[in-house]
Amino acid sequence: MPFLKRKKFWFNVHLILSLACVLPLLIVALSGAIISYHDEIIDALNARNSHVKEVLPSQMKVSEVLAKFSAQKGEFYLGFIGRKSDKDAAIVISGVDKEGKFDSYFLDPFTGETLGENFGNKFIGLILNLHVNLGLGLSGDENLRLIGKHIVAASTVALILLLVSGVVIYYPNFRHKFTRAFMINLRARGYTLLYQLHGSLGMSAAAVLFVISVTGLYFSYEWLAKLTNRAFGEEQIYKAPKFTQAKGFALTDGVRLKELDTIFEIFTKERGENYEMFNVMIPPKGEIYSLRYTDKDATDDTKFSVMSIDAAQGKILRHARHDDAQNAMPRAFLLHKSVLNLHTGYTFGETGKFIFCVCALLVAVFIVSGFLMSL
Repeated sequence: MPFLKRKKFWFNVHLILSLACVLPLLIVALSGAIISYHDEIIDALNARNSHVKEVLPSQMKVSEVLAKFSAQKGEFYLGFIGRKSDKDAAIVISGVDKEGKFDSYFLDPFTGETLGENFGNKFIGLILNLHVNLGLGLSGDENLRLIGKHIVAASTVALILLLVSGVVIYYPNFRHKFTRAFMINLRARGYTLLYQLHGSLGMSAAAVLFVISVTGLYFSYEWLAKLTNRAFGEEQIYKAPKFTQAKGFALTDGVRLKELDTIFEIFTKERGENYEMFNVMIPPKGEIYSLRYTDKDATDDTKFSVMSIDAAQGKILRHARHDDAQNAMPRAFLLHKSVLNLHTGYTFGETGKFIFCVCALLVAVFIVSGFLMSL
């Protein structure tokens, strides 16, 4: 293969790109590995506040709990509310205050007391910002957010070139014996050991990192997302709502609080305790509320059911279960979700999630070993 004779060229490409993008690649890779287990991390960080210490004989109405929170917190616009089916599970709410600052809290359904902030969501929100724009979006400056987003996108392209150049450089090691590329001599020392670690682990993770990088570009470049969707016969692209700006109604609105009582009563009557968790998205106007829930002991929390309830009439307008709910979703959303699941490894279940997480962590190993080899 003639192009392999240009090994020096590919080595220089590999070295220059790695030096130029070392910091953003490290941030994006490590944050991506953390996000792989976001649900588990959120549960762990919220363990102290997500459940009440004492289960009383009866619960307060949702409107009473929120009214008590409002009296303590002040002006607060509710965006989301939900809870798990456990008897000791706290009510979780999210929304924005009068200054537009997003926050999330756990409330005791028996006493109405505020148990604490949703630190898990805060932490994952921080990590997610690091992953998509290097944390520059936290500044509130749109220009800085876009700069961070473009740096991440450029670094992702650089990672693809690093993978290609790395395979070209390491090609002689497996040209005659493929398995040699994945072998590490632990008795080796110094540069030889570093080279084998860098090359063998790189070859092992190359395919997964390539998938992560290519699918990541779908979210970095809108034009690429449009091209991808059009290839599947969809003209539109899905734009995820900014949950930190979700603004439903003020908790001082007694009429709307009573509507929530109706929503909770209808859902409880329909499902009883046969659910794992449910969330209510608060509409800023109108009485049509959207609910999403998962079944009790569900093995796959991505298989959710949806329900639309008219609070004024006190009846369910639509109830779609599992696959029906999926099929009813806009095609643009389903494509977005499919690419996201492929990006995170969720497409391949828990095993895929673990492998993708490990491969992301290996980027740090490549950076350290490559740096030591350069020295």
